[in-house]
Amino acid sequence: MLWLWTSFVGYFFNAVSSVINKILLGRSMPNPRIYAFLVGVLGLSGFILAPWGWSLISGYWMLISLVTGACFIIALLLFFTALRKDEASQMVTLVGATQAIIIFVLAFIFLGERLSGWQIAAFLLLVLGGIFISIDPTGRGKSGQSGGVILALSAGIFFALFYILTKYIFNNLSFVDGFIWPRLGSFIAALFLLFDVETRKNLFSGGQEMTAKVYLIFLGGQILGALSFVFINYAISLASVTLVNALQGAQYAFVFILALLLMSRFTNLLKEQMAPRVILQRVIAIVIIGVGIAIINF
Repeated sequence: MLWLWTSFVGYFFNAVSSVINKILLGRSMPNPRIYAFLVGVLGLSGFILAPWGWSLISGYWMLISLVTGACFIIALLLFFTALRKDEASQMVTLVGATQAIIIFVLAFIFLGERLSGWQIAAFLLLVLGGIFISIDPTGRGKSGQSGGVILALSAGIFFALFYILTKYIFNNLSFVDGFIWPRLGSFIAALFLLFDVETRKNLFSGGQEMTAKVYLIFLGGQILGALSFVFINYAISLASVTLVNALQGAQYAFVFILALLLMSRFTNLLKEQMAPRVILQRVIAIVIIGVGIAIINF
């Protein structure tokens, strides 16, 4: 069950990174394009794995890798924009639930993945728990949240495409090649964001979007995000992409717990609702997710 524990570690790092993203997007970095651009550029750090087996690949796999990396940047841009609009736990969960369902279907059709009865039951519980934790029981801001919801659903679609293509690559290339080449695609896609005048101005013309302190926090969050990426990609290379992705339910729980711990300091930025019924609902959702994880481990 190495893939299971590797997934846990990866999703914990990703939860911390997501909360940092939410705080920075709300306070110090209001332009999601800047965030997506910097993530794409920092993705080139994946080339540090080159000495462990990086090689030239055919034109076909180069194209697939570049498209895979581009899907990741598009998904990030949509996700960061949604994260800026609404609650961290809700946006992260909507994205995760959407991509989990799409990955389940696409993996069955295109990758030939077949889950056992117990694995399907675990998958359904993980997705159900993820959806349940995202429902707003207070009905707050239903009309105002539509933009965030649409963005989150769109991000989920592109993340699903990214993970399916990633698994396809890992099925045919080495882990190092499958990890490095899509990062090049992400970098190229990130460069297209520079066509936006506001993004260029904020990055290169003295924009005050980010101070030195914010850059350090951002880099810390991206280091955790990069570690998460390595762990999750390695888990995908070992096991079913459907199950690894469904384990994002653990990430939702981590995000909620971190939001609880940080609410007193970042109340306006995290925008998490902590009414008793909201907490009860999310605790029940975490229990459902826990049962799903237990079934996988059974």
